[in-house]
Amino acid sequence: MRSMRALFLTLFFFPSLSWSQTFQLPEIDVDKLISEYYSTDETAIKEPPLIYLLKHFTPTRERDCDSDTLDACCGYTQEFQEGIEYAYYACWDVGEVGEEHTLILPRVATENMRQWIEQMAEVIGSDPEDYFWEDDYNYSPHLGVGCSFSFGQYEDTTEVSIYCGC
Repeated sequence: MRSMRALFLTLFFFPSLSWSQTFQLPEIDVDKLISEYYSTDETAIKEPPLIYLLKHFTPTRERDCDSDTLDACCGYTQEFQEGIEYAYYACWDVGEVGEEHTLILPRVATENMRQWIEQMAEVIGSDPEDYFWEDDYNYSPHLGVGCSFSFGQYEDTTEVSIYCGC
C-alpha cells in the first residue's frame, strides 16, 4: 500500500510541478492591426498594444489616468481578463519625446513572446530587416531609431516593455 501511494505521487503529483502551463498569446493579424493603428478617425485608439488587447481580451476595469499634463491624461493603466495589465506613459518634460508601453501577462513561452514582439514591431512600422535580437529578451533597431522591445520571464508572469522615441 505504501509503495502504491509513492507510485501515485511520483506519476501524478510531481510531474504537475515541473510541467507549468504557459499562456498562449493569440497571433497578431498584422494587416488588420496596421489599418486600425493608422486610421484617420480622430477618436481611434493610437496605441497598437492596447488595440490588440481590446480585440482579444475583455477589460475588467476602465482606464485609470495615472498622470495628467496640460489637462490631458498622458499616462494610464488598464486591467484585462486573465490578469493582464497594460500601462501607457507619455508624460515628459519639455524637449523629451517618446512613449512607453508596459504589459504584464500570465507567463508566456519565450518563443511565443518573441513572435508577438516581432509582429508588434511590424505593426508599429518597423521593417523586420531593421531589427535584431540582442539576446533572447531584447529586440532593438540596428540604428537605434525606432521602438525597442524587451521582456522578462518571472515565475508566473511575463513583463513586456516597449519604448518608442528618442
